[in-house]
Amino acid sequence: MRLTDEKSGIHDEPHTISMNEPLTHREFTFYQSSYNRHRDPRTMEEDGQFQSVFQVATDPGRRVKYAGCVLVVLGAFVQFYMRAGLFSDGGKRERERIEARVRKRAGMNSAALGSGVEVVTESEETL
Repeated sequence: MRLTDEKSGIHDEPHTISMNEPLTHREFTFYQSSYNRHRDPRTMEEDGQFQSVFQVATDPGRRVKYAGCVLVVLGAFVQFYMRAGLFSDGGKRERERIEARVRKRAGMNSAALGSGVEVVTESEETL
């Protein structure tokens, strides 16, 4: 195929378009959609020539698709590789709640010591 584009200053530039090698020029992409042996319509015998059928496509939303892919990759990075403390307090509130429970139960333990009954907290059970 020979490409001519006066705006770009291209005159009869040769290009080969095959199944896995399309030609992209400006916003258009030229694909080879099929390849056949040419037959003489009268005799239905192959005459040694070949016929290519081309498809011309344009994709104005290509940039939007690539931007979406980049957002998905960035989202996966944030999801799996950032530490949890970046978007929360890093478990500070949970530690404060546990410490408050331990202090409360420790106060109950000191009152229970006089009665001979010992109160065991969850944190002491796990240790």
